Amino acid sequence: MSWSLVKLEDICKTTQGVQITKANTQVESYEGGCRYLYIADFISEKKLSFVDDVFDNKKVTTDDLVMANTGSLDESLRGNTVF
Repeated sequence: MSWSLVKLEDICKTTQGVQITKANTQVESYEGGCRYLYIADFISEKKLSFVDDVFDNKKVTTDDLVMANTGSLDESLRGNTVF
């Protein structure tokens, strides 16, 4: 069996995240807010951040592949239902 070479954009949807400053986040969950992920959150859940829930097309699910283009995790990760 051989694999076909295809462009990633031909088999999945891609989107970039949004940048939200720390000043616009809260450390506790609140009504109308949702969890915001920083790159560091993929290796530790010690410092959670929450923002206004206004980015419906930016939510990560357990079926998503998340890639960071800054920082260096050097790992492949999947969505976490805990978030």
